[in-house]
Amino acid sequence: MAYTNNVPQGNQTIASTTDPIRNNFAFLQTSIDQEHNFDITDGTKTYHKKASMPNRALSPALPAGTNGVYFVSSGKPYFYDGTTNYLLTGANSAVTITGSLVGGATAVILAAGNWFGTVNAFMTDDNSRYVFWQFRMVAGVLVKNQMASGGSSSIDIVLDGSSNLVVKNTGASPHIFAVQVIYTSAT
Repeated sequence: MAYTNNVPQGNQTIASTTDPIRNNFAFLQTSIDQEHNFDITDGTKTYHKKASMPNRALSPALPAGTNGVYFVSSGKPYFYDGTTNYLLTGANSAVTITGSLVGGATAVILAAGNWFGTVNAFMTDDNSRYVFWQFRMVAGVLVKNQMASGGSSSIDIVLDGSSNLVVKNTGASPHIFAVQVIYTSAT
């Protein structure tokens, strides 16, 4: 069913346009019901079921007369106040490095930014070796606190030259690592 614009017009009677008017109300209710509980008997029971948002670039233009906007960028929810993009939920990323890291090699596990969270890393070729850290990255500075270690001195997290968080094989032998990063905005 389609929505009919301009019904009724000045030269039409209500009786002659009853069906298009009814169809318009049915169209509106069907459209509203997609993302709202639209209770036609009690307006106090109407609420959002969900809110669909297309992806936008960070720092979107604010609509006239508003002080902020909720939006999605790269699949993550944000609030923008005209100055700062605030990530609204913790991001959860499970990263598995599928190849060997030779001695001294690194692999990016979190892009540069202002983040805090935890990193759990272990060698999949020797499951008895693991390390668990709390970390905070702000303005290109990494502060980390090792919380647990399962006999490994060959795994570390450091910042690379682009301020990305990387896992590093500090040993001489190649190893395969599995890394889980749980993080959220630190700003």
